[in-house]
Amino acid sequence: MLDMESPVNPQSPYCTVCTGNTNNNIFFIVSAAGVGQCRLDQMTYEQVVRVLAHNPGAGQQLIAITDDTTLHSLANTVGLVLDPLEDDDNARRRIDANSLQFYTLFRGNIDGSVV
Repeated sequence: MLDMESPVNPQSPYCTVCTGNTNNNIFFIVSAAGVGQCRLDQMTYEQVVRVLAHNPGAGQQLIAITDDTTLHSLANTVGLVLDPLEDDDNARRRIDANSLQFYTLFRGNIDGSVV
């Protein structure tokens, strides 16, 4: 079982988990002085999950930047969290699609009488 509070890289100052492509990656920041810094070395697993859940494309970038199997499995399993308004619209569309046959069959009469 993965402890979500544990750091991604417990050996942070001595090694890095960013071993792959760091170009245009949200997990790798380049400072004004041109020095690159791997953000994964400073994060916990819970923070990584939060980034994956709220940023489209973060999973592909995570897979591209590291070869850590635990992070790869998180990138493949964590899905995006829907915006509450978008989630409400999806629910409304499902209700409308499923109730359309009922409405047309009884022509809006909820008691079942045919007009």
